[in-house]
Amino acid sequence: MNLEEGLSWAQQAVSSPSFGLEDFTNLILLAGLQEANGRAAEAAQTRKKALYHQTATATVLHAYARGKLARGEKDGAIEVFLLNAKRFPNQWPVHAGLMRAYSAQGKFKEALAEAKLALAQAPDELNKQALSGMIEKLQTGKDINP
Repeated sequence: MNLEEGLSWAQQAVSSPSFGLEDFTNLILLAGLQEANGRAAEAAQTRKKALYHQTATATVLHAYARGKLARGEKDGAIEVFLLNAKRFPNQWPVHAGLMRAYSAQGKFKEALAEAKLALAQAPDELNKQALSGMIEKLQTGKDINP
């Protein structure tokens, strides 16, 4: 509603000495508000800082990329999934993210290979069941993404 005020609050959330916290969540919020206020160059720098911030764990980056994919931002999601693989190789849920990236690109053979690696690393039965279902779908040459 009030993008300028939102931007001001986001800048304070990142940098205020009394209550600010520079972390992935606040930086991503700031980048979005910078972009919404026509500050594309600043937004790109802030987003990059967020993606490489120490609070941007493998799980955080995976969730961010999944959100981008759900909003139809396929290229942006793939970029984050690939970055996650570079930053955190062979960690849960990096292989699951690569599976989604490759599936979104129609590279089902590569997606299937990553799905099998993700299944071996899955932390619980719920994730194992979900991955097993995705493996079946990939074996038939179908995209697993919504």
